[in-house]
Amino acid sequence: MKIQRILAATDFSECGGHAVRRAALLAAQTGAALRLLHALPGAALTWALLRYAGTEAESSLREAAQMLLAEIADDLRSRLQLDVECIVGTGAAHRVIGDTLESIQPDLLVIGAHGKGMTQQLWLGGTAGKLLSLCSCPLLVVRQPAQAAYQSAIAAVDLGPRTSLVLAGTRALAPMATARAVHAFCAPYEDALRASGADADGLQRYREEARLETEQRFAECVPDEARMTRKLVDGHATDVLLALAQGHTELLAAARHNGTRIGELILGSVPRLLAYHAGCDVMVV
Repeated sequence: MKIQRILAATDFSECGGHAVRRAALLAAQTGAALRLLHALPGAALTWALLRYAGTEAESSLREAAQMLLAEIADDLRSRLQLDVECIVGTGAAHRVIGDTLESIQPDLLVIGAHGKGMTQQLWLGGTAGKLLSLCSCPLLVVRQPAQAAYQSAIAAVDLGPRTSLVLAGTRALAPMATARAVHAFCAPYEDALRASGADADGLQRYREEARLETEQRFAECVPDEARMTRKLVDGHATDVLLALAQGHTELLAAARHNGTRIGELILGSVPRLLAYHAGCDVMVV
């Protein structure tokens, strides 16, 4: 995965600042061009401002946003010698970001996680949730303040067709980190077999055979030259990864949902749940 253009969206909040700083560190690390984006209020709020604050309200908002972005860009240019440009759009954040993605086609989109608990879930279920569906490039959801390059990372692999993208993305964002490739193992159809009356010994043999087969596939998907340790953990993917991500891990990378949109809405998707609840930054590829 080669990163040449990074798009960082900010609303000038603390979380937006975390996203910009992480994007800037990654741009300095990879030599990528950095584009900073801010979405002005949509039509309803703009109309209210025009109605009650006068006809100069919209232009004042735009000028203020452009000035703030310019100050951030100037600071990054002087401190990190980055190629930085600023973009101000108008409308719903996910639409402005989506239009900008289509226009400049970055190799990475960076956004902030925005708060905790219900506030965070509303954000991730709204703007960020929509971006998970429409974004064709990797999406990095930043939760922690960015102080330095990532020092620890987990690549969550499902051994499916996107496994190589998860590994490449992890190494691109955290080339010097201590990295682990993690796969959560559940024997397929085990519950159905138990419900059908399979005996305990037969279930144990089935589980051991399935685990051995998974270990072999894991080694094939994550060869030694991937420069990652392999960790096979029994349990559901979300539970396993959230438990690991609560430690000292700074970055967790996972593949986007491969099922149908309806299935994702009903059952939830692992990447979305990780973005909600993981205590570290989460990249979805």
